[in-house]
Amino acid sequence: MTELVILGGGQDPVGCYAGSSYALVCDDRTYLLDCGESCAGRMSAFGVDPLSVRVVFLTHMHYDHMAGLFGFLFGVWATCRTEEDVPVGIRDFSSWGRLTDEALPESLRVAVPEKAVQSLEQFLPATYLAHELWRFDFGIVPMRAGAFYEDAQMRVSAYHNGHLTSQPANQRLLSRYPWLSLESYSLRLKVEGLRLAYSGDLALTTPGGTDEFRPVAHGADVIISEVAHVQPEYHLDMLAQTGAKVIVLVHVHKKLAERVDELLRQRGDSRFVRAQNGQHITL
Repeated sequence: MTELVILGGGQDPVGCYAGSSYALVCDDRTYLLDCGESCAGRMSAFGVDPLSVRVVFLTHMHYDHMAGLFGFLFGVWATCRTEEDVPVGIRDFSSWGRLTDEALPESLRVAVPEKAVQSLEQFLPATYLAHELWRFDFGIVPMRAGAFYEDAQMRVSAYHNGHLTSQPANQRLLSRYPWLSLESYSLRLKVEGLRLAYSGDLALTTPGGTDEFRPVAHGADVIISEVAHVQPEYHLDMLAQTGAKVIVLVHVHKKLAERVDELLRQRGDSRFVRAQNGQHITL
C-alpha cells in the first residue's frame, strides 16, 4: 500500500505556512517530493518516520521547495551518530547515539538538479554534515531529464519545465553566474504499480505551465499538481481530461484559495482533492 502524506504545500488548519513537501510512504520506505521549510518537524507531527526516508527529490532550488533539507539531514545524522560523537554534556539524557548498526537506515539519497550537485557537495561540510561523518550510505545524485533513479520499489523520470526560465530576474543572473542552468523539473514516478505525476512548480506563463505538464500528467493514476503559477480554470480542465483517479491540488496561495474552491464546487468532480497539511491519502 502506498500513502501520500501532505507535509507542506496544502491548507493548514492552524494557518502556519509550510513549504512544499510530500511524503510517499511505501511499506517501510518513504520518498520525499521536495523538502520545504519545517519539513522535518512536520514529519514527526504527521506520523512519518524520518529514518524511513530513502530518497529526497528536489525539483528545483527555490527555498520553499528545499529550505527544510538541512534540518531534515541534521536530524537524521544526529539520531544515527555514534555515542562517541554525542557531546559528553548531553549523553546521559540525549536520545542520540543509541542506534545499533542493525537499526540504521540502509541508505539515504538526495536527488537535486544536476548543476546543483557541486554546490550542495561544497555546502554540506559548512553545515557539518560532510559525507565522512555519516554511519550509513549517504549520497547526492544528479537529477536530469529522462529516467534518472530506480530501486526495487520506485522508478523516476524527470521532465524539464519553465518555472525558472520564465522569470526575468533569473535570466539576469546568467551573465554573472554562467554555470546556472535554471533547471526545474516535473516528475513521473512508478511505484507499486501506480503511475504518479508530480508537477513541481510550473512556468509562469499562460497557458505554458499547463501545457508543459500535460504530457507528464497524461495517463497517470495519481496527479499532484500545483495551482499557484497557472491559470486555474484552464489547468483544472487539463487535469480532468487525463483520466487520473486522484488529483491532489497543492500550492494554492491565499489569494487564489476562494477561486479554486469555487471552481471545485462547480465541477463536483470527486477525483479532485484540495490538500491539507497533515492529510494522509491512500493511493
